[in-house]
Amino acid sequence: MSDAGIAGEARWRAGPAHELAWSAFGADYVVYHRPSGRTHFLNAATADLIENVLVEPRTVEGAALELAAREGAPSDAEFVAAVAESLARLEHLGLILRCEI
Repeated sequence: MSDAGIAGEARWRAGPAHELAWSAFGADYVVYHRPSGRTHFLNAATADLIENVLVEPRTVEGAALELAAREGAPSDAEFVAAVAESLARLEHLGLILRCEI
């Protein structure tokens, strides 16, 4: 399902798959970001966001709706705000990319 959104509205997508090396530890994940040489610890929802939700560009709202559906969570204002915060942090870390469509 694509995220139509508003023209010019910011969208995010996962970076190239070859840049990340993943390991699962129960419900948590460790991801090594090859370009930065840094290792990050992620919960299952954040890993799902990067690996499955952001395979195509999505707005904050689009990412929140898709992640909520995948996680069986309500996509209320608090959830959307948490996803927005996660997207900003993941972009800062270089794990996802902002793209304008």
